Amino acid sequence: MIKLLHIFTPSANTQITSLSGGNQQKCIVGKWLYVDSDILIFDEPTREIHGGAKEEMYKIINNLRKQRKSDWTRSPAYRLPVCP
Repeated sequence: MIKLLHIFTPSANTQITSLSGGNQQKCIVGKWLYVDSDILIFDEPTREIHGGAKEEMYKIINNLRKQRKSDWTRSPAYRLPVCP
């Protein structure tokens, strides 16, 4: 999973809490993939992560869609306007 998801870590034994926010998020997705989940729910998957990690997360989500994994992604960019 580390190579597949491009997780930057000194070793596979590194505590997740010592990783950057983006790499922590990718670790969580890796756990879902490990158990072969068919439905994935992403609630603001790029919140609090920046730069390349944000792009990586969107690539991961798009690759999962190509594999026909079901997902529901909620992100501020996709919110509908509030009716008056």
